[in-house]
Amino acid sequence: MEKKLNILSATLVGLCVLTGSVVYSLVRSHHEFGEFSCEANATFNYFNSLDVQAAHDDIQLSLKINYIFLSGDKGVMILSGLANDGEETYFVNRRVNFSYVSQGSFYRFHYGEVNYSPRDTLPEDVYTYFFSNESTFYHIRSVDKNTLMFSNAYSPMFLCNIES
Repeated sequence: MEKKLNILSATLVGLCVLTGSVVYSLVRSHHEFGEFSCEANATFNYFNSLDVQAAHDDIQLSLKINYIFLSGDKGVMILSGLANDGEETYFVNRRVNFSYVSQGSFYRFHYGEVNYSPRDTLPEDVYTYFFSNESTFYHIRSVDKNTLMFSNAYSPMFLCNIES
């Protein structure tokens, strides 16, 4: 009788732990940032070719990025800055709607409608190289109460300072 009671107790404890784990993972798997914005300065390099002779086709992109997170896993990214290929300078000034979803420790951003300023001259292939319309994965980690670190699968990309 005591052996059956111990087995029953162990089974109930196991079920409680399993249920708690499932509920925790379901709640944790969907994270909504809430409404806030953060700002980052980032420099990206677009390499058209690894051939030294074609280096003139490479573009350096220096951006001020403002992420505005809205309720409902949506937001707006505002890009402003310059791109330079050594011969020509391009201006970047656009607003991009996005949605995001949590996937484990990463967030999948899907960039949608883009609103261009008339002075935006950045070639579309350079833009889509960095901000794919399909989706972009970021690991977003809080560094402190005012700073988020955006990383890709390999390394940190930029720090985003939360605006109060």
